[in-house]
Amino acid sequence: MPQIANQSQFQKWKKPTFCYLCGGLLENSGSLNDDHCPPEGMFAVSDRANYPIKITVHAGCNHRWHVEDEKMAIFYDVLHGGSKASVPALQRKLSFLDVETDQGLFQGITNFPIRPLSFRIIRCAHALLYDEFLPRGMINHIHYPIPEVDSSTGNTPLPHEMQTYAFADELCIAQKTKTHDFICAYNRQFRYVCTWSHLDDGTPICIFAFDIYRLSRFAVAIRDFPRAVIGFYTRSPPASATKCSNIRVENSDDEVLYPILESTVVQNKIGVEPSWGVG
Repeated sequence: MPQIANQSQFQKWKKPTFCYLCGGLLENSGSLNDDHCPPEGMFAVSDRANYPIKITVHAGCNHRWHVEDEKMAIFYDVLHGGSKASVPALQRKLSFLDVETDQGLFQGITNFPIRPLSFRIIRCAHALLYDEFLPRGMINHIHYPIPEVDSSTGNTPLPHEMQTYAFADELCIAQKTKTHDFICAYNRQFRYVCTWSHLDDGTPICIFAFDIYRLSRFAVAIRDFPRAVIGFYTRSPPASATKCSNIRVENSDDEVLYPILESTVVQNKIGVEPSWGVG
């Protein structure tokens, strides 16, 4: 059950000997530097002391993320009470559009790099927890807590897929039965949880969720819209991976909408097997 809950555990944890961004070995491979994932600039200074996730990667691989990291830092600076978003030179790095919903007219952002950032975090977490490279081409489904829009239909918000609730429910079960892996960093403002299961056809998958502060703060509130990054990717379970319990546990609607639980010490309630495709 790989779990990194504090700075002491992270310092003692075996770090990958490969670059999690490309899979190449680090030894005798040229220029290297330390990558912060999630990017350190997204966090308040007071939260960086305990503790940043810092992993050695190829300098060239890391440099390709500079633009996306800077955009995310601008957004999070607003949450921390900063003024980066009002600096004209930084504003020009962003792109906006109007989004109309049944709640009114809102300003959306066309180049919010949450999608590439999410894949990067997932691949970093996999490498750190399991000491294994996760390639880009894995089959996956990812729900983002910031609604995406369809430009072909007048920028109307895209509905989320119902399977997201099923993955979230399984994650809640895993945490309540202590059959999950996790990483907690940046003064608990970054939390990543995952468990291993399979689809109806037997394909093994890792189900995950993570959040940074509250990503959903960037979006207008939508009823019953899951409020964390939630999804799965296909992969044979590493030897140390934790498989989700077969015990069925009742989860509240709030837990399913935000399946990163504060406490996993609860009394289990035995129920029935779910009818969806993860067991």
